Amino acid sequence: MPTYNKLYYQEYVGEDRTEELLEDLRKDLNQYLSVHHVEKIQKTHDDILMLKGRWERVERKDNLGIDDDKESEKEINRITYSLLEIINDLPSYFFDFMNGNKNAKPSIQHVKKEVEQKTIPKKEISPSKTNWTKIVGLVVLLALLGIGLKYFLGKGGIRNNNDDIKTTTKIEKEEPENNIKEKKGTLPKDKESDTKIIEDDKHVKPLVINSLEMVDIPGGTFTMGCEEMRDRNCQSNWIAIEGVNVAPFKMGKFEVTQKLWQEIMKENRSHFKDCDLCPVETVTWKDVQMFIKKLNSKTGKKYRLPSEAEWEYAARSNSDLMYSGSDDIDEVAWYSDSADKETHPVGSKKPNAFGLYDMTGNVTEWCQDTWHNKIDDIPKNGKAWETGGSTGRVTKGGSWYKIKRYQAVHYRTSRSEIFRNNMIGFRLAHD
Repeated sequence: MPTYNKLYYQEYVGEDRTEELLEDLRKDLNQYLSVHHVEKIQKTHDDILMLKGRWERVERKDNLGIDDDKESEKEINRITYSLLEIINDLPSYFFDFMNGNKNAKPSIQHVKKEVEQKTIPKKEISPSKTNWTKIVGLVVLLALLGIGLKYFLGKGGIRNNNDDIKTTTKIEKEEPENNIKEKKGTLPKDKESDTKIIEDDKHVKPLVINSLEMVDIPGGTFTMGCEEMRDRNCQSNWIAIEGVNVAPFKMGKFEVTQKLWQEIMKENRSHFKDCDLCPVETVTWKDVQMFIKKLNSKTGKKYRLPSEAEWEYAARSNSDLMYSGSDDIDEVAWYSDSADKETHPVGSKKPNAFGLYDMTGNVTEWCQDTWHNKIDDIPKNGKAWETGGSTGRVTKGGSWYKIKRYQAVHYRTSRSEIFRNNMIGFRLAHD
């Protein structure tokens, strides 16, 4: 039985699963309403029904003035945004109910919050009923406070040489330098490079973190997808395609960090902030395209996202291992059992044979390809498959949140170009 929370539903927000998600969420809300009638849940249920109707009209392309695929895509994006907002607004008692507590209902705090969110009309006060005694008392009180403030500024206020009054501020007691703890992954200011210490049984060695460091990936031919003898537990639509040729290219040694994103975009949308060397996340595919455009303009180079074929070829690194770099997931990945519900600084685990870190776990990574349910007709030249399919984009590599099963190299998912959550990031590629 799954654990119901916001991430459970967010995982399936992508147009290839949107219709299924709308129906499943409607059923879940209806299940709650069959036991408890709560106004907020009823409204959410009605909103889902409305979105479901809009989705069905998009598929039929009727009553929406939709004449082409671009208009359909815009409407899909609007529906996706609305669905994400609904999921983010689901209350905790709904998840408690779905996880087995059938008595879960809104607490007093929930009810109070919902009441406060409603617009309460203000009563007009008639001048004839005004309490003049209270007004006079308030004026006197303000006058006394003014006198007190003037006295305070004369005695203890801070003035400059021109006697201009400055705002007094509380001075925090400084901690001894050796007691100050650095935030996870944040570099000391006096360091010229991003350096992290990696420990093993034999020695301690510095690892220089540079999000733009590229690894030369040799060209080659491989079997892409899920091959039963190699990958095990293949589902019916997870097929293997032999003879996929990948030309030599360059792949980011690390996932793009929050530090690099901040330098280029001048902002940081990541959920797990205060960690310069952690992978950037909570970025959409379209956000990434804008980042790459700015990065290329600044550097004069031609960075891009890897194709799905390039990504999987680089992750396998000429091996038949279940995960990228090992059959032992704990050696190479931050995942549900080890990540403690957060991302970690890149390069903290063992690299694969090509020298790439975090190809399994930490964050799922965007690819350039549009989503196709099956890879039967994927270009065998290793280039991105951007014709046909849906408007979603391929993501690969598992994440800090997912269990072992969904960390395997062959595992693939799809997300809308405008989808964002704290499990998705990316790494760069270059010809």
